[in-house]
Amino acid sequence: MICNASGSSSPLLLPTVVREPYGLGLVHNWGIAQRLAFGAFAAVLIVLSVTSNTFVVYAVRHYRPLRKNSNLWLSSLAVTDILMASAVMPFAAYFNLVGAWKLGAAGCRVR
Repeated sequence: MICNASGSSSPLLLPTVVREPYGLGLVHNWGIAQRLAFGAFAAVLIVLSVTSNTFVVYAVRHYRPLRKNSNLWLSSLAVTDILMASAVMPFAAYFNLVGAWKLGAAGCRVR
């Protein structure tokens, strides 16, 4: 049983949410199975995002009938999504899994 914010117990496998003392946000009190499930889901989401958006950019670039202004705009959105999936989402997943930023000041500047 997991206690929720109201203090009652719940048979669901939902994480409890605890407020950090310094107002840095919410920390999830997850067990190992929930962390593994979230990590696997985040990894699959990142890989699918990069792969599918790479296909969009490739199709617009190499298939001449797709080279229209609207498709070029969609291609630029796909490039932006590739950058988000490869540069931002791994750090966000790490922060959500660990519950704190443990990559130091240099990692914080990258983030």
